[in-house]
Amino acid sequence: LQPLVNLIKETITGHNVSFCDATTLQVLNEPDRPAETKSYVYCMRGGPPDKQSIIYEYNWEKHKVFVRDWYAEFSGYLHADGDHVFDLLDERDDIHLVHCNAHARRKFEPVAKSSKKQGVAKEALRFFKALYKIERQAKNENMSPEQRHALRQKYSKPLFNLFIQWLDEI
Repeated sequence: LQPLVNLIKETITGHNVSFCDATTLQVLNEPDRPAETKSYVYCMRGGPPDKQSIIYEYNWEKHKVFVRDWYAEFSGYLHADGDHVFDLLDERDDIHLVHCNAHARRKFEPVAKSSKKQGVAKEALRFFKALYKIERQAKNENMSPEQRHALRQKYSKPLFNLFIQWLDEI
């Protein structure tokens, strides 16, 4: 199966947009490793819109090096959370880390819930709610990638720019 795995990886790293996320995994009976040791399963996705590919890879050690080596041939935008395993990629000029709004939103949510006042966290959640409404419209209308792009350029980009401006001000 290795030639097929290599082809999937080439499809993902050969395009200029990719996604990567890791999930922890506990392996109980792995040779020379205690069961309490965390491992990760990485999900990588990418490729041109008409040839999207997804691959899962298991890794048990040196996660920053694993991610750096996996994306050695990649150049473009990598959508990922803010985990430190991506630090080595962030040092490269040809890779632009695009962080996840869902992860950013999670930082504001508990603060907003615990506060009775209208404050920074609640205002931030209003921006996220508006952005998510646009994404829901794209999903409900089953938009093509091109239609989603146009919708985001028209509505999400100006809203996101206002959000960034507001964040800079506060």
